[in-house]
Amino acid sequence: MKSQAKKYLWEFVYWGIDWAITTFAVVAGSVWAWLDATIILILWFANLLADWFSMSIWAYLSSDAREDSLNKKERLYTALVTYVSFIVLWFIPLLIYVLQYVWVYFSNAFLYASILTMLSFTFIWYIKSFISNSPMIKSILETLFLWAAAAWVAYYVWDFLEKLITW
Repeated sequence: MKSQAKKYLWEFVYWGIDWAITTFAVVAGSVWAWLDATIILILWFANLLADWFSMSIWAYLSSDAREDSLNKKERLYTALVTYVSFIVLWFIPLLIYVLQYVWVYFSNAFLYASILTMLSFTFIWYIKSFISNSPMIKSILETLFLWAAAAWVAYYVWDFLEKLITW
């Protein structure tokens, strides 16, 4: 694979990991706080659209300061890959809640959101193992660890804050 394509795939992996973990952690914390699916969607569409904008612009601007100093076309591609990664991967943990809001009720929406997020992590780590030539099983185990760690952190932060506030 050409090094240029690997560079853009790496951007996709980097931002995809960040957004999938962040979104999943907030969805998990929101569910454990018993927030309604509508509130989860309002919080995340407002927050993440602003985040998407700032991170895509940051990817464009910061690519000029990197060691490999990208030309303007490469900087635009970097920003575009950041944008696509964001749109595809941050939305996955929210997909069930969107479907629930506009179409059908899911009795265990968080379970489905968790499974979809885990699958997105697996996809990200598959790409990572492909571009870094690392063993597939290692990448999958890293995926499962990150997914579980994001859920654990979200739950225990929520639990700690709930006890602190109700204390």
